[in-house]
Amino acid sequence: MINVGMGNNGRHTASWAGSEHELELLIENSRLEREVQTLRNSQRRWEVLLDGMVAFMLIAALGAGVALGFWMGSAKAGGF
Repeated sequence: MINVGMGNNGRHTASWAGSEHELELLIENSRLEREVQTLRNSQRRWEVLLDGMVAFMLIAALGAGVALGFWMGSAKAGGF
């Protein structure tokens, strides 16, 4: 258990009322939670990036299809 208080000098103080092993486990757990949060944030960034890439590819494919349609239409009309 962590006890937090105010010292005589006006600063916060903290003391640990448990075994050293429990304190090490608490610190390790905190470190692992930060790493998991970092990985989740990284995953979200990749998901947003991939969503953007898919949207760009769909728009490019649509644009290519429209351009091909105009080109085929002009070829039938005696163009190219």
